Amino acid sequence: MPFVPIFIIILTSLLGVILNFWLFKKRNKELEERNQRLTALHKLDEIMMSSYEDLSEVAQRVTDAISFDLKFSVGVLALIDETRGVLKRVAMSRTHQGNQAKMVLPFPYEQLEIPLIYQQNLAVQAALTGKIQITHNLFDVFMPVLDKNISDQIQKTVEVKTSIIYPVKARGKIIGVM
Repeated sequence: MPFVPIFIIILTSLLGVILNFWLFKKRNKELEERNQRLTALHKLDEIMMSSYEDLSEVAQRVTDAISFDLKFSVGVLALIDETRGVLKRVAMSRTHQGNQAKMVLPFPYEQLEIPLIYQQNLAVQAALTGKIQITHNLFDVFMPVLDKNISDQIQKTVEVKTSIIYPVKARGKIIGVM
């Protein structure tokens, strides 16, 4: 009967090793993700502390930093223009997919503006409510400016499966979305 206790000890030890290895891998992945976020925040801090006079240059650098460092296929920054009542796109990441999306648009990207009164648009909803919005259909963030066919073509071209729209705040006020 000494075989059974030894077998149980060996099995218990192996389970302990497997569990520790799994916990180590999980913790390591969490640390990698945290490091990516911290790197992105550090780059954003560097961008904000630099002396850029052109808002569009700052917007572009912020959008690129977030997209590349967090490994997003496309990043977009849109700001609220209160005087005109629109959500205006000011920067799109210079990722491969971002560059492809710009080529599919029937007009320059910077001319893409969504009226704030069009509350069916998820980007407008995020800007007005301060709540994160998620969609699997780009038409939800392009309507009413782009029709469904062009939105679908962009989605197919850039292979975006999910879009997450985050409200962007400054000094406690929502100033746009990303």
